[in-house]
Amino acid sequence: MPEDGDWLDSYNHGSIGFDEFKGKKITSTKNVLYIQPIAYKSGSKITEKNMSQLKKWLEAFYLPCKCEILPFINEDVLDAIPLRDLGT
Repeated sequence: MPEDGDWLDSYNHGSIGFDEFKGKKITSTKNVLYIQPIAYKSGSKITEKNMSQLKKWLEAFYLPCKCEILPFINEDVLDAIPLRDLGT
């Protein structure tokens, strides 16, 4: 449990400790991790090769889940979306 002053103490997540957290259940219909690369303007250092390596690592770590890398979007696209549309 977070102690007073810990960064996690400021987040009210129901005080679930590591041992109580059971994670999400993987099923035949819930078995894909979707990764949305967000690039900072143009000239991003995030490459297709980086994303391919990340996909391999995630699929190995979260076996039996599959990983799908979504198309890159630029950060400036997010700046144009009103905060109310982002669920905040």
